[in-house]
Amino acid sequence: MDLGRNNLRGSIPKSLGNCSDIYFLQAVENQLSGVIPRELGMLPGLQILTLGRNSFTGDVLSFLLNCTQLQSLGLELNRFMGSIPAEIGLKLTNLQEIDIGGNQFSGRIPKSLANCTQLSLVALYKNQLIGVVPQELGMLAALQSLSLQENSLSSGKCGAICVLDVLSNCSILEELNLSFNKFSGTLSRGIGNLSRRLSILFLDNNNNITGNIPEEIGNLTALTQLTLAGNNVTGEIPSALGRLNNLQALDLSFNKLKGSIPPESNKLVNLEYLYLDQNHISGDIPSSIGSLKQLRQIGLSYNKLTGRIPKAIGKCFRLEMIDISYNRIPREESDGSDSELKYLSTDS
Repeated sequence: MDLGRNNLRGSIPKSLGNCSDIYFLQAVENQLSGVIPRELGMLPGLQILTLGRNSFTGDVLSFLLNCTQLQSLGLELNRFMGSIPAEIGLKLTNLQEIDIGGNQFSGRIPKSLANCTQLSLVALYKNQLIGVVPQELGMLAALQSLSLQENSLSSGKCGAICVLDVLSNCSILEELNLSFNKFSGTLSRGIGNLSRRLSILFLDNNNNITGNIPEEIGNLTALTQLTLAGNNVTGEIPSALGRLNNLQALDLSFNKLKGSIPPESNKLVNLEYLYLDQNHISGDIPSSIGSLKQLRQIGLSYNKLTGRIPKAIGKCFRLEMIDISYNRIPREESDGSDSELKYLSTDS
């Protein structure tokens, strides 16, 4: 039964629980509200339930545990609340996708999710979850996407971000988002053991990630997006980043990085967005940056850069913005007349 995107109002009727043959129920992107009737938990054959992007409220997960054939559960962007039942993975063993992001779920991530061996997508973002990410999630061999951003998850007693080591067993993981949590500690060398398919890695705005960026990060050659912004990362930008030649966006801004921009950065031939603002980076802007023909935006503000803007930047024909304000670079006009440059900031 597909009721999605029909501008429906009101609530879901209890009588729907009498339709025992329903295996597919979709009502995404309507204006539905109220609580989900417990009668939905009486649909024994329900395999797909997607109610995302409405205004539903209340506790829903507890009675959905009776729908033991569920394969896909989408409750994202509503106002659901309550905890994720500890036994969810013992009851819903057929789950392949769960998206309950953008709600008000609280408590801890259940260890029992590891029993859902077919899980490929776990999206618990933008809730009120606390505690550590259970090590058992590393047993999810089919996991491709894990979105835990915007919660209050932490590293616990671990001196490093243990979740990265735990997930090294998820060999086909492609997307990992841990942004806007309370993780702390250093990035272990085990980061290089993450899936070779990993395309997206977001660790920004955790505030207490410290220490150097391990050289082993260069093993993640499938990365297209990497952000560590808004932490307390120190040391120099590792030359190993030059091995990430599929990278399209790199954001290391708002940290405590020092040293110069490594010459190996000229190997990032697919890079479109580079943000190194608000660090302690020194030296000249390397002229080799002109070989990055895909660059659209460069953020280098609030560092200790010297010298002049290299003329080679004029070869970055797609460049729209470069911000070098609050450095030690003399103010000058761009001579990149052939580029698409719309914004040049040299204010200091």
